[in-house]
Formats: sequence, structure tokens, C-alpha cells
Amino acid sequence: MRENTKKIIFIASFVLLFFAVRLHFYRFPLTGEEGAFANIFVNQTHGPEFLQQGRSDGEDFYGFPRHPETLYNSLRIAGIVCSPIIKQVPYTDDMKITPVLRLLFSLFQFFILLGIGAYLCSRKKPVNILLALLLLAVAVSPTAIKTSVRLQIDGGVGILMNALFAAALLFIAKSDKRTFFRYVLLFCATFYLAAGKQEWSIILLTAIFAVGMFLLFTRLLMRQQFNHEPKILAIIIVGIIAGNICSYLIGPVNYMGAFGVIRDFSRIENVASNDISFMDWVRLRSSMTFWICTIIALITLSSIFVLQNIKKIRPPELLIWIYGLGLFGAFFFSKASLDPRHFAPSLIILTFAVIALFPKKTAAKTFAAISIILFAMFASTGLHLFVSNFVNPIRPHFDPSTLNLKADEIAILSPAQAWNKTDIDFINHFMGKRGVEDTAKKLNKKLYPPDYAWPEKN
Repeated sequence: MRENTKKIIFIASFVLLFFAVRLHFYRFPLTGEEGAFANIFVNQTHGPEFLQQGRSDGEDFYGFPRHPETLYNSLRIAGIVCSPIIKQVPYTDDMKITPVLRLLFSLFQFFILLGIGAYLCSRKKPVNILLALLLLAVAVSPTAIKTSVRLQIDGGVGILMNALFAAALLFIAKSDKRTFFRYVLLFCATFYLAAGKQEWSIILLTAIFAVGMFLLFTRLLMRQQFNHEPKILAIIIVGIIAGNICSYLIGPVNYMGAFGVIRDFSRIENVASNDISFMDWVRLRSSMTFWICTIIALITLSSIFVLQNIKKIRPPELLIWIYGLGLFGAFFFSKASLDPRHFAPSLIILTFAVIALFPKKTAAKTFAAISIILFAMFASTGLHLFVSNFVNPIRPHFDPSTLNLKADEIAILSPAQAWNKTDIDFINHFMGKRGVEDTAKKLNKKLYPPDYAWPEKN
């Protein structure tokens, strides 16, 4: 069989498997805050108040998101691009609009991974079978499936921002020629990433510091020249600073609000101070093992490759690897109850890292280790598909006929239940008991149901 034919079969298999394993999940009803993101995507909501907090007398009202505006503007622009498709679907019919929205959101991940596959096929040498299987394993992994079909920022715009940065950095690393165009491309990609969540900038700066120390130590120890590495790191730092400044100027309220989110997630010190016990933290993370096993596999593989090639590794490749570890560790070591979407950026960055670090020649022991890890990755996918298709049934969509609101009543619902129900007045229950009650008073409305079961934390 000719090499070009093999590459075509590989791409075709990737496309087929990517969508085949997601068909079941496209039908899942929206949950929680997904409705707010659906509203931005479909109705192209303008900021700075992007998030739908409810509806009163047929008029939607909104609140500030606690993240920079660029994230939501990017999602709004993506909605504009997809609007010709969305307009063909009945807006208020959940059973029709929801699968379309989940499909469109999964395209963020699809085109990124497809781009990696196209890159592997564009090289003159044959596609490494292990690399091909690895990309397929990532694409159909539980983590990838869950994060791609969810209507959330992290698994959509988040992985796009991180993927563009990784691609630009590895593009400048693959060649010894440092053209002006490559530097501009790297700056633009870093700027866009830095205009996203601030934790990405903080982790990336930490990774740059680690790589800088590594470079300083190895170059001085081996008495080697620094070449272009300091310039690359400097461009990234300038891009981070410029991106954050621009993000603040665009929306200072949303920008500053994000630091409260970071504070909520960065409470590892509370584990040591017995705010939660260490065993509680272990149980909290053990419950997530199935969702993060793919990322752990990528960390294991990339770490093996780094250790095998530590003397010849290029700084940009090392930076991508450390950045990916940081994205994973920042959430993994927090005390917060997390969702798979929080690990979407680390999934995509570590995929780039493994591709970049993959050895040209694979020793027998390395081949065996990769094969075992690939088997485990595909096995986790099989288990996930079996449980999702045969054990956990699909919940029914929200039935608005169950509500019988009076003129002076307003329902306590999530945006997922009522984002497209223009005839239903509601308040987003994520505002909390106090926020919902205060909002109802301002609107001169009675809450329905009056005996709503609030979680204890509210």
C-alpha cells in the first residue's frame, strides 16, 4: 500500500471515529451554565455583561462573568461564523437545537486535532503508527469527549487559544531559521492566549522562569552560546504583558473579577492546614481518576521522552511540556471540586508536547511502554462508551409545561433550562439564595417554587 494511501486512511479514520464516539453525547440535554454559553453563541450577546442571569416580563437580564472579555467575545464571534447553520434549526426546540450546538462546540477540538493529524501527514517521512494511534486515542478519550461536547469556555475557546500558542511556539522551534514572520506569529499567539484566563499567563510565566533557569545552568555548565532562546522567551513575556494590559483595558471589571476565581482554586495550603484533610483531598481527586487518566498518560509519555533526550531537548519543546504540567497541576492540587472541562487546556497542550518530543527512533522498551499506555487509553474509552450508552440513560429535556407561573411569579431555574424559553420568566439559581431573593424583590416578583430546595452552601 502506498504511503499517501495510508495517510488518507489515517485522516479518514480519525474523522469517522471522532464523530462516531460523540453521537450519543450530542443528544444530552444542556445542564447548569451551558445555557448561558448557548445564549452567547446563538444570540451573539454583547458584553461586558455576557452571562444570562434570568428573564423578567420577556426581557433578559445579564451579569458580569468573572473572566476576561476576550473569552466571551471569541465565543460570540464563533457564533456569528456558525449562524448560517444555527438559523436553520428551531430555536426553542431543545431536542433539535441542543445536538447542533454540541456538534458545533466539538469542532473546536476537532479542527485542532485534525490540524495535528494533517501536520503528521504533511511530512515527507511515513506517519509513525504509534503517533497515529496516540492521536486517535486522545481524540476518543473520555476527557476529550466530555470536554468537547460541553458548552463551556475551557473546552472551546480555551483550547483554541492554547493550541494556537503551542503551534506557533513549535513552528518557531522546528527550524533553525528565525524569520521575522515567525516571531510576529509567536507574539500574536501569545497575546491572544494572555487575553484569556489569567491563570494561563501565570503558569506560562512560571514555565518560562523554569526554562530560563535550565538554559542558564546548562549553557554555563557546557560553555555553550545561548543562540536565539532568550529572544524567544522575551517575545513570549512581552506578549503576555501586552495581552493582559489589553484585556484589562477592554473590560476592567471582568478582568479583576477573575482573580477571585483564581483565589478560590488556589487553596492547596488549606490541605496542609487541615481545612480539608489530606485523605479528603485524595478521595476528591480519586473520584476524578477516570476523567484525568488520559492526561496522566500524556504526562507519563512526555516525561519519558524528556528524560531520554534531556541533553538535546529544545527550549520551546521544554517550555510546552512544563506549561502543560503546570496547567494540569494548578487544578489537580487545588481543593476545589472540579469538572473535566478544567483540564481541557492541559489535554491539548500535553498532546502538542508529546507530538513534539516523540523520538525519531523508538527503543524496544520505549515501544513496549507506549503500547501499554495506548492500550490503557483505548480501554478507558471503551469503558466510558459502554457505561454511557448502556448504563447511564439520557435524561429527558426540560419540560416547560410543568411550570404554571402566575403573572407575579418568577421561576428559579438554570440557564440550561430556560435560556431559549422566551415566554418563561426565571432567575438563575446559580446566583445563590440571597442573590435570587434580592433580585426577585427588585423585580417585584414572587419566587416559584416558594419551597425551592437550596444547597447547603447557599
